[in-house]
Formats: sequence, C-alpha cells, structure tokens
Amino acid sequence: MVFYTIGLEGTDEDIQNMVAVISEVDENFEGDETDNEYDFMEDGNEELVIDDFEQMAINMAKAAPSAFFTMSGDESIPDGITKIDEYAFGKHKELKSITLPESVKQIGEGSFYLCAGLEKINIPESVTKIGREAFAGCINLKTIEIPSTVEKIGEVAFYDCKQLTIIGESGSCAEEYSQKNGIPFKSK
Repeated sequence: MVFYTIGLEGTDEDIQNMVAVISEVDENFEGDETDNEYDFMEDGNEELVIDDFEQMAINMAKAAPSAFFTMSGDESIPDGITKIDEYAFGKHKELKSITLPESVKQIGEGSFYLCAGLEKINIPESVTKIGREAFAGCINLKTIEIPSTVEKIGEVAFYDCKQLTIIGESGSCAEEYSQKNGIPFKSK
C-alpha cells in the first residue's frame, strides 16, 4: 500500500466528482473538509491509502478536468497524461521532484509556477512545448535537461530561476531560449 495526503482544489462540483473517484478506488477512507482542502483519514492518520493511485489520477483528470489535486514531496505523473494543464501544480512549495511520463506532449502555462521547493524534473522526449511561466519562480531548480524535441518555450518560462542552467543540444530551441534570456546553457 502507498500513503498519500491529497488537497483538492476546484469548483464544488469538481471536488465532489474527485471525491467520488477516490471513493471508487478506496472505499475505506473518511474525508474531512477544512479550508477547501480535504484530508483523508485512514486508521486515524491524516493520509489516504490508495491501492491503485495511477488509475485514480487518470479517473480524476477525466471527472474534473478544470480542477487539480496536490501532493507533496517526490511525485510521478501517471502514464497516459498528455498535457500538464495550466497552473496544475502552481504555488505548491512542498513539491521537490516530479517525474513526467513519455505520454506528456505539453507542459502548460504556469504548470509549476512558484513551486519554490522544486529541485528536479525530467522533461521526456515526447514534449514539444513548454508554456509561458511554466517554471517561473522555481528558485531551487538548478538544472533542467530540455530535449531537442521541444520546439517552443514560452515567454518567461524560467523567470526568476536564478540558479538554473539549461542542458540541451547545440542549436536547439533550448539553447536559443537560454541565449535570448541570459540563462546559462550547457551542451550535452
């Protein structure tokens, strides 16, 4: 079993849809709403026990596409997700690292905006676009490897990432973006 603490944000209808999806995956949880966050309790712990987290995440994305759930620490996005939506993880300071699957093609505008704790993220070869402000304010992000498959990087995608060095192919969109924005670049 895997333990997760999940916060849910969105419209009331979206939150109800996500809670229903969680109920399908783990019928043993008890939910407690406090300040628009849901802490799910299992056996007295403020954590939700989910046996099939990957399926739950896919079902939640289908049930409430304009809402999102939050987690902390080191996270992996399940395979099958093709886009990280606009501001999906925005302002989640607890997020330290995230692994994106090969199914992701786009990283939306502000997807990781102000994730001050983010230190590590992989950008898979499947990604072709990184949106505006996608990583703006990720002050602890030191390196990011951007594959040559990325054809567009939005304005201020890495704004205020003062410690950042971008790693990529010579002559790539990543190198062009680095030069244009005064961000150190390292050729791989």
